[in-house]
Amino acid sequence: MRVRTDACKYSLATLTVRERQIVRLVSKGLSNREVASRLNLTEGTIKAHLHNIYQKLPISNRTALAVLSVSLSWQLEATKASVGYPPPARSWSTD
Repeated sequence: MRVRTDACKYSLATLTVRERQIVRLVSKGLSNREVASRLNLTEGTIKAHLHNIYQKLPISNRTALAVLSVSLSWQLEATKASVGYPPPARSWSTD
C-alpha cells in the first residue's frame, strides 16, 4: 500500500480532536461499529468523520489512513497527552 506522497506533507493538526481519536482507533484495526461503540457515537457519525478525515488528508481509504497514522504517530501521542484520552463524558444539563 502506497500513500500518496503529498499526504505525508499534511499534519494531523488539521484534524479535530474527535477525528484524531477516530484515526487512532481505526489504525488499531477497529471497525466503524467498534469505534462508534467506544466513543458512544453512531456508525453514521463515524462514517461522516472518516469522510472529513479523507478530505483533509488526501487519502481515500482506511488502509492508507492506518499507514499515514503510523508514520505520524508522534502527533497522535502528543494529542493523547495534551487533551486527555478518552475525553470526559458529556453532561447535558439544562441548568
